Amino acid sequence: MSVLSKESIGFVPSLEALPFFDDHLGKPADCEFSARSSYGSIARDMLVGTLGGGILPWEIFAHEILALPGQRNQWNIPLFPSVCPIELVLQAALYKGLYSRKSATAKKLPPRLVIGIESRSSLTRSQFFAWLMELPVPMRPKIAFQALPMDLMLQAMASEVIDGFVAPAPWGLVAEGMELGIVDGTFTAGAYAQDLVLVSRNELELGKHFKNPGIPEELTLARRKLETDADFLKKCALRMQECGKPLLSADYLERAIRRYKTEPLAPAQTADTAKIGLALRRLEELSSLPPQIAANDRTARLLVSL
Repeated sequence: MSVLSKESIGFVPSLEALPFFDDHLGKPADCEFSARSSYGSIARDMLVGTLGGGILPWEIFAHEILALPGQRNQWNIPLFPSVCPIELVLQAALYKGLYSRKSATAKKLPPRLVIGIESRSSLTRSQFFAWLMELPVPMRPKIAFQALPMDLMLQAMASEVIDGFVAPAPWGLVAEGMELGIVDGTFTAGAYAQDLVLVSRNELELGKHFKNPGIPEELTLARRKLETDADFLKKCALRMQECGKPLLSADYLERAIRRYKTEPLAPAQTADTAKIGLALRRLEELSSLPPQIAANDRTARLLVSL
């Protein structure tokens, strides 16, 4: 494959991507960020060469790229960015039925729920089931999952095609602000919390740049500044909007930061063989590692940025 002339990094607009738009972070001279509405579209565009890299959940990269023939030695992972909180938003009637003490149907669910998720291979499915099993309900509904781009999740909620969705912050807050549903504050990623990876095609400079040991600290400093400096947040939000749709307003990003400010975030980490090996074994333990991929040091070494 010929060297790409533009080192484009695909990302889904969200709280997790926002720190990358701090000017101090820097990037290769011929690099740009390019917004996508779903992680699946990032994976597809990476495969066909429209994108030279992407920021996406680790298990989605493993299933939709790494497990495919001929892809094992095409990519490297220089960085594990911090993961932002995941939100579950439910249709208002469903939410009120679950939690209203006055309702005769409280603590009961309909016989079937349709829940929007970011990808069929995403750990958000397991996150939802874990949340569901914690509810003291006498009736366990059948669950149908529908993989949708972020913006179409809002449309599906508005038309009541889905009963709720699981997505990175602040997409649940956006739905709540549009009066499409209510964010369930009891929902957490829990044992099925995702790892986020920044992936680069091997022949590009992206991997070398983002493997710089100073990058994780710069991302941490940017996240702290986003929590305290409204003007800085608005500048980063504007830079993110300039990268394409779907668009997120600074207001919703600021609302998410206020809401989750006290939640501890795992710091961004430069990837090495040990870190990638640990991430591989964790996917295996969660039964989310494709059978084509071995959770061993050899696989990890193939993915280390040189």
